[in-house]
Amino acid sequence: MDPITHNPQKAAGLAGVQDPPWSQVGLHRIRVVHDTVEWILDGPVSLTELQQFEQFQYQIERTFQYVLILVDCHKAGGISPQARRYVAEQTKLRPDLKTFSALYGCSPMIVALSTLVVRAITLFSGRPHPVEICRDEASAREHMAAFRRKFQVELGKPPR
Repeated sequence: MDPITHNPQKAAGLAGVQDPPWSQVGLHRIRVVHDTVEWILDGPVSLTELQQFEQFQYQIERTFQYVLILVDCHKAGGISPQARRYVAEQTKLRPDLKTFSALYGCSPMIVALSTLVVRAITLFSGRPHPVEICRDEASAREHMAAFRRKFQVELGKPPR
């Protein structure tokens, strides 16, 4: 499924709302759709790019008290060691952040790297970081919908 032509507004239950534009962060593209940060990776992720990504994440967190992250990894190229350390440190500093990441289009190298990063986050923070590596965008969005309902219930908000 082409991430540009897919209708994320409809997937988030916002049919009839125009899709937001993509922003460029390095070679990557990113946008906020309702309670989700959508990220199309193109090459490796640097610390600076990760910190810019975080600003999009904070927008959502302030509004919803949770963050869903959808990552298209078809062209992903890994993550710098500095960015990996930063992710682990930030997770430890923010233990109450409710987040879920769904990745799709992952090569075997990206699957292995993602698994290692998630394990490091768990070790540093002392809590699991829910990440699902999915076969395609549709299954990633299904997992996100389940976590959206879970987070909304935990926060006492009526699920949509």
